[in-house]
Amino acid sequence: MTPDAQAKAARTAAAMREATAGLPGIEEQRMFGGLCWMLDGHMLCCACGPRQDGAALFRVGKAAQAEAMAQPGAGPM
Repeated sequence: MTPDAQAKAARTAAAMREATAGLPGIEEQRMFGGLCWMLDGHMLCCACGPRQDGAALFRVGKAAQAEAMAQPGAGPM
C-alpha cells in the first residue's frame, strides 16, 4: 500500500461522504476493504480501500448501465 493509494482512498471516501450527507435512509459501513454507503439497507456506492487504489464503485441499475459504462475509467465489477 502506497501513501498515494491511501490518500486517494481517503479523498474518494470524503467525496462520497459529502455527497450523501443529510440524505434520508443513508448509512455508512465498512465493506470490501473500504467504506460503503447504504440506502435503506442496499448498497448505493463504495469507496474502495487503498488496495484497490481508492476506486469508486456505484450501483446504477440496469436502466443507467450503458450510460455509466460509457464514462471514462468505468468498468464492470
